Amino acid sequence: MSAKKDDYYELLGVSKTATKEEISKAYKKGALKWHPDRNPPENKEAAEEMFKKIAKANEILQDDEKREMYDRFGEDGLQQGGGMPAGFNPFEMFGNMFGGGTRQEKQEERPIVHEVKCTLKDSYIGVKKFEMIERYVLCTPCEGTGFKDKKVHTCSTCNGKGVQIIIHQLGPGMVQHATRSCTSCKGSGSDAGHIKCERCDGSKRVKEISKIEIDVKKGTKRNPVPVILKGKGSQTGPTAYGDLAVLFTFENDPVYTRKGNDLHRRVDISLRKALLGFKLTLDHLDGKKIVVQSEEVIQPFSTKKISNLGFLDNSTNTNGDYFIEFNVVFPEKYNSKQLKALDLVLHRDQEDDSHKKVDSLHHYKLEFVPIASNKYYDHLDEDEQTFDSGPTEQVQCAQQ
Repeated sequence: MSAKKDDYYELLGVSKTATKEEISKAYKKGALKWHPDRNPPENKEAAEEMFKKIAKANEILQDDEKREMYDRFGEDGLQQGGGMPAGFNPFEMFGNMFGGGTRQEKQEERPIVHEVKCTLKDSYIGVKKFEMIERYVLCTPCEGTGFKDKKVHTCSTCNGKGVQIIIHQLGPGMVQHATRSCTSCKGSGSDAGHIKCERCDGSKRVKEISKIEIDVKKGTKRNPVPVILKGKGSQTGPTAYGDLAVLFTFENDPVYTRKGNDLHRRVDISLRKALLGFKLTLDHLDGKKIVVQSEEVIQPFSTKKISNLGFLDNSTNTNGDYFIEFNVVFPEKYNSKQLKALDLVLHRDQEDDSHKKVDSLHHYKLEFVPIASNKYYDHLDEDEQTFDSGPTEQVQCAQQ
């Protein structure tokens, strides 16, 4: 029984009517997700296999002739018509997403993927970070030629292009032009018959650690697709540099959470404040002090908001809101005087006297169960452990 063929459109997550731009965008997203260097060791083999599959799918669907043949006859039709070009390299394609040129030039222009770790405060106020980036620069001893004599020696087979053109006969009067890595210079574009530079071993470039300034703008979010910083990557010429692909990730904050562009936190208040109102001074995420007040009864776990104190939305130039959930902390016990005072204040007509009609044999005293033990909740399903604290109150706290 033959193995099931992959559907190239499904692999990229696009429709059969997708444009080349949509296909390219889907491929970039998938290539970044499945690149073996960005996956844990235990998943590297599976990631590499998936990486090759989506690269092949992109290669086929970006070519009008191959795509038409695939749509009409499927993958079998492609194989009968010549299949993938010789020398096809999905890792080279990943680098080519951001530019063209020879194989060597494509390798040099491949953007460096770098993760920038941020805090919620960084995103709220906007900061500049200085990151140490490992990148390639032109070798100084050979002046970027790769040879000891500091002269450029071009491969005569491929004329320095690093690739060779191969012609496939598809049928009577039908040919296909494909490329493969040059067999003489192995894609370097240089003549290997001369003495290489000892410092770079003929590669023309060497590694260095560079300090790069990266702007974390206000409102920056975690981005699955990298932000491309032009000219911050490896050196490709005397004055030319490749790109840096930046992925922003965020550390968990002990106080605040972010939902969209809204800022959320929880605040504990006493029962007295919940009943009589309050003015509280709080530290805001940006380090400033703010005062919030309430003149009404606060129900346990009710939520209030302050408009426009959330994160900046760069697309609309507006701010989200700041939500505060109040946790009412009840006293553990009262003394006799406090109980008498409460008894005078609270409405006795709200008391339930039905207990007087129940035999005293069926009267029970409740026992305290520590919350940390979770004895009650351990046997419940996840859905049963979800509680609704009531509708969110859209009441704005006045700033003092």
